[in-house]
Amino acid sequence: MNYFSDIKLYKWLVIILIIINVLTLSFLWINDNADECVHPKARKEYSKKNAQERNERFLKKELNLTDDQLAQFNTLRSKHFNAVHTKKIEAHLIKEVLFEEVFKDSTNILLKDSLINAIAQKEAELELLNFKHFEALSSVCTPDQQDRLKHVILEVFLNIGDKNHRHGYKREKIKDKRKKNDKHD
Repeated sequence: MNYFSDIKLYKWLVIILIIINVLTLSFLWINDNADECVHPKARKEYSKKNAQERNERFLKKELNLTDDQLAQFNTLRSKHFNAVHTKKIEAHLIKEVLFEEVFKDSTNILLKDSLINAIAQKEAELELLNFKHFEALSSVCTPDQQDRLKHVILEVFLNIGDKNHRHGYKREKIKDKRKKNDKHD
């Protein structure tokens, strides 16, 4: 080969490599922005589905659930989430009315107090729903699974021991309290 044909070959190789690089970068950029192109509602549903699958795997592994038990858990969880959602909407509507009172020239004290009591009642109802839900979950479990469920509820669902928990509980403090209570019993 002569010198000019070598240069021509190198030019073509450089052009081909540039095209490959541009295509690769375009592909990466399009895939990186693909989530932004998806409709937010579809993204939320996909996220919910993944979360539900992770929860199922976690519960099945942690509690050693059978498929029947897992199906019962899912049914109970679905009913519970619907009931909780309804109560939260009711509480939210009451809170809206309460905070409308803030911007009025004169606050009706009786209305304010009754709205605050109504919100407290909804919160109490939510806690009762949670209690009944965990009670129902416990009834599906064997005694060994119930013991595991107790620890899962305390550590995961109630966030006790989580460093980001709003009350600042630490796992060690909870364990220390349990040990102290066990010694007194």
